[in-house]
Parts: sequence; C-alpha cells; structure tokens
Amino acid sequence: MKMSVKCALGKNTVVISKEEIGKILFPKGRMLLLDQVIITDGFAVGEFTVPIENCEGHEPIPNMPVMRGVEIPEMAFQLLGIFLSQDPGLFNELKGKVCVAREITSAKFMGFIRPGDKLVLKTKTDIGIDNVGKTSRIESSVMVARVGGEKKCIISSVAIVAFNPDSIKAV
Repeated sequence: MKMSVKCALGKNTVVISKEEIGKILFPKGRMLLLDQVIITDGFAVGEFTVPIENCEGHEPIPNMPVMRGVEIPEMAFQLLGIFLSQDPGLFNELKGKVCVAREITSAKFMGFIRPGDKLVLKTKTDIGIDNVGKTSRIESSVMVARVGGEKKCIISSVAIVAFNPDSIKAV
C-alpha cells in the first residue's frame, strides 16, 4: 500500500535544537550532523556549521580540508528521521518500529564544503510511505544542500525503512 503524506504540523513552525536532536537520533559526537532543524508548512530544513573535526584527514587539495561528501547523505537521513519524529501522523504510523537508513538513489556534488561553512539542507515535507507486511518504507523525493545560497549537493530519493523488531527472527 503506497500513500503520500503531507506534514500534519499545519502552519506552525517547529524548531528543534541540537540538544533535542541528540535525544532523538542515534549518531553522537562528530557524526551528529544537525545543529538545528526547522519544520515549516511544506519544508524541513537542517542546518549544520561544519567543524574542523569533520574535515580532518580529508584534503583533496593539499592544505585545504573539506567535509567528506558521504556526510551529506548521512545528514539527509538524519533530517528525514527528525522530521518523522515531529509529525504526529507519521509518528503514530511508525510507533513501535525501528527506523534505519535504506537508500539514496543519487547524490550529485557541486563544490567543496569547508570548515566554518553553514550547510543548509532543505526538503519538501510531503513524503511517500509504502507498507509491505510489517515493514514501512518512507521516502523524501529531493533534498538540496547549500552554503550561502550556492548549491553544493542534490540528493535524490532519501529512503528509510521502518520495521517491528519483534518480526525479525534471530539467526
């Protein structure tokens, strides 16, 4: 069964701080890639000021540390996870289920992200949900990452799978 869901938060703007994000998501320390999330009618926006720790050891050009490209898709999964946790309709749909990253169809990178840059990742809040048995696949279509208004990455089809842990048999 496939359905499309629009944000049930209405016209309210919800701002989730890094402290609150840390209580919701598993990644901690330098792998927590959201400083705050803003959810408005129609969009979810994740913001992250890139610290030097996220660039250490990654210098495609000598003496020019940059953020690893793989961290932008990780940020996309985190943004989708935070959005899911804040929408009452989606929260009830996923209650008691475990959510894990499933897939990103593509990521097109368009420039370097340096320490101190404020990375802003934006997505529409209407997402698709496929229910198959006891598993749900939740997908956001396109996310765009920008620094100072300049596109740095376009991510297509960010999907999370949610399942009831009791339905998994031990090997």
